[in-house]
Amino acid sequence: MSRPVIHQTIERLTARCVEEGDCLLWQGGCDGHGRPQCRHGGKTCYVRRVMRELVDGKPVPTGRVVPASCGNRLCVSPKCSEVGTDKRRAQLAAQRGAFSSAAKTARMVATKARRSDYPDALVDQVRRHPGPASAAAALVGMSLSHAKAIRRGASRIGTARNPFAGLMT
Repeated sequence: MSRPVIHQTIERLTARCVEEGDCLLWQGGCDGHGRPQCRHGGKTCYVRRVMRELVDGKPVPTGRVVPASCGNRLCVSPKCSEVGTDKRRAQLAAQRGAFSSAAKTARMVATKARRSDYPDALVDQVRRHPGPASAAAALVGMSLSHAKAIRRGASRIGTARNPFAGLMT
């Protein structure tokens, strides 16, 4: 048996959203990348694109995208969306700092340090231990390979070794 053909309306779409400021945050299903999706006209479509078509009263041209200018992936509000090109979507992302490599690297290092099983004090202790890496690893209870990676700078790069750490945060 085939699926019923559903034609969405603005009211049906907004009923599945939570309002937060100017944004309407989608509470329904998403694709594997976290982009809101729904069934519309017998097809699975992106909600922001369907919402834009319903508000404008005309279909979004093929090859055009509908990015959220607010930067929230779950936002489907017509106030936060615009029909544009891939270049415009990249410009909006750049304004939010998505392509800033120094800031992105600093955020990634900070996230990895927060998720680590070893606090910064133990990492510094391994880094400054005068003996071999095996003795430092045994002292704090970590694997030899992890201690060696810390010492050569491949893991948990600290501010003591990197004078530029935290500049672009």
